Amino acid sequence: MPGPEATIERECGVLASAVGFGFYKIAFKNRRGCPDRVLTMDGSPDGGLAAALSGRCVFLEFKRSGAKPDPVQVLAHEDLRRHGARVEVVDSVEQFKGIIQECLRETTCTIT
Repeated sequence: MPGPEATIERECGVLASAVGFGFYKIAFKNRRGCPDRVLTMDGSPDGGLAAALSGRCVFLEFKRSGAKPDPVQVLAHEDLRRHGARVEVVDSVEQFKGIIQECLRETTCTIT
């Protein structure tokens, strides 16, 4: 049975899809601690890379409620941020809804 982190991640994926955003599992080769999900403001697979390159994406690190990133993750997140990336540590569906709302304000996308 999936743990609380997987449950939060799954529910957030459903929310992202509902507003037309991409929600992708990613892997950084030879890099420990990097986020393993990316939210893009363009839900199409072809548009995902374009959205990431245009800065219209958010790297997501999911944690169980109340958990914090480990030291290696903190360093990886700081490195991504230094390079202009947005990185969010998410430990609840409510927090993710706030991120979605922020992203919707930054785009022309609307909830239908």
